Amino acid sequence: MLIFPQPNLDCKGVPGGPAQPGTACNDNNDCTINDVYDANCNCAGTFQDTDSDGVCDANDACPLLPFLVNGDACDDGNANTINDVVTNCICAGTLLDDDCEGVPGGPAQPGTACNDNNDCTINDVYDANCNCAGTFQDTDSDGVCDANDACPLLPFLVNGDACDDGNANTINDVVTNCICAGTLLDDDCEGVPGGPAQPGTACNDNNDCTINDVYDANCNCAGTFQDTDSDGVCDANDACPLLPFLVNGDACDDGNTSTINDVVTSASALAPARRRLRRRARRSCPARHRVQRQQRLHHQRCVRCQLQLCWHLPGQRC
Repeated sequence: MLIFPQPNLDCKGVPGGPAQPGTACNDNNDCTINDVYDANCNCAGTFQDTDSDGVCDANDACPLLPFLVNGDACDDGNANTINDVVTNCICAGTLLDDDCEGVPGGPAQPGTACNDNNDCTINDVYDANCNCAGTFQDTDSDGVCDANDACPLLPFLVNGDACDDGNANTINDVVTNCICAGTLLDDDCEGVPGGPAQPGTACNDNNDCTINDVYDANCNCAGTFQDTDSDGVCDANDACPLLPFLVNGDACDDGNTSTINDVVTSASALAPARRRLRRRARRSCPARHRVQRQQRLHHQRCVRCQLQLCWHLPGQRC
């Protein structure tokens, strides 16, 4: 028997609340997208199976290749390749002649990593025809790619927008630091009555792999997993966080036709990484250091601390 919501109550039982039929919700099913409340306040989404193989994209190792996974033999449809196999969910073989960058027998083969110069895509690889393309990344499915989305985890919301954090113990819910959260009616997130540790404010989740840690609506402290080169290893644990799937000593391609024997070295990775970490350290230095009389000394200490804690290269000292 269907149970209809009481008059004037939204789908969550809140009088006059925003959770109305037709609005976004979460059915807690990884296999669905575009979840919304129906007329009876049932939350449901659309089953997503891009390759129509009966396995939803969330559970499909290669959601664009029906009935195939990495390592399977396949046919890339290119007569100029041999030994076609699925690699990085791309069906591709080894080119008989030049590689995708015109180098005879070079490493830029179909299925290998590349850069399509599109900030909206991740996991860029060459396809069977040597076209470099990645996967459009839109985490909240609002049609705006994460790179251009002010709040990529909140569909159709930006900082300053009113929202509903789903917590009956908060009021004046608003998006802050891309977290939908209100002001706690009682103690703050650290148990201090009326204290400053409110949902949406900065905290420390003690996880070196995350940045921009904030309290969510339920006072859980969590940050954003930082993996600059999208290789599945967080920057804090990645020997070369700007080079996907590479470490010092690996052969590589520096993109310079005037060089040979390209290899990853500490020097090549260290300079940009240190610059990036120094910028991060300057942003994260406590505000009080910038207003105290010994501003420069405090700032230098903060930068040194960030470098020592967040960056270690074999044989190098920050």
